[in-house]
Amino acid sequence: MKRSVWVILLATFLMLPSGRPFADESKGVDGTVWKQLNADNKALFTLGYFTGIQIFAKYAPGSCSNCQADCMDEASSKLVPLGTSIPQVVQVIDSIYTDAANQVIPVQWALKLAAQKAKGMSDEEFKAAIADAVKGSAPAKPAQPPPQPAPGK
Repeated sequence: MKRSVWVILLATFLMLPSGRPFADESKGVDGTVWKQLNADNKALFTLGYFTGIQIFAKYAPGSCSNCQADCMDEASSKLVPLGTSIPQVVQVIDSIYTDAANQVIPVQWALKLAAQKAKGMSDEEFKAAIADAVKGSAPAKPAQPPPQPAPGK
């Protein structure tokens, strides 16, 4: 257990090479940050993320007192592509971020998409899921300011 915690902490630390990804009003780790990482840091981030999900699934309390132990394992299996190597997952993530429009997608979402792709999602479904991820990740359009009252009224 201690080793897994260290892996997660190391991956998080290495993911932040200059300490700047969260500075300057950054929203988190998205495609622009991912593209700045080298292959080793991408692999460590991915390993740490998947390990964290598996640890959470194993040790987190269930959503209810009568929830079976397999409940969390089943949920985590949707997010972790068991049987797929880390370099293969990194390759799928890299392919998502080759399109500049996709760089708004948080890496966590891209990891979920990679897991779904590894579990047999068709190319058409994968492209649609990426499009949904872009829509869901794009910043909200600013609200239009209310009309100004005419002067003197």
